[in-house]
Amino acid sequence: MPGFTKTVQEIHLDKHIKLLDCPGIIFATGTSEADVLLRNCIKVENIEDPITAVGHLLTRIDTEQMMSLYTVPAFGGSRDFLAHLARQRGKLKKGGIPDLELAGRMVLQDWNSGKVVVSILKEKN
Repeated sequence: MPGFTKTVQEIHLDKHIKLLDCPGIIFATGTSEADVLLRNCIKVENIEDPITAVGHLLTRIDTEQMMSLYTVPAFGGSRDFLAHLARQRGKLKKGGIPDLELAGRMVLQDWNSGKVVVSILKEKN
């Protein structure tokens, strides 16, 4: 669980085996904030801008794969994708406006739990 371990802990599994649980270290040199988010280093509920993180994820995963996984029609970008997903899941604000942040958090939770798998990476330009 990201952000859970605060100090080093020793857990004795049996008399010959100890498990050492310690906080992870994230080297952020040359890494964007979105990369850190996609490494499951921050709890999804603590992410300030899930829409940008999903946009970063969509640049790395094949569009057809996401359309198939979430059963959404073709989309033009992260906001369009999240709008389709929010409407499909009934995540709407007052006036029927799609809740993009909530839909983004759902996608990031799926990413962290392994539901979204990078089976086909987009080629980087």
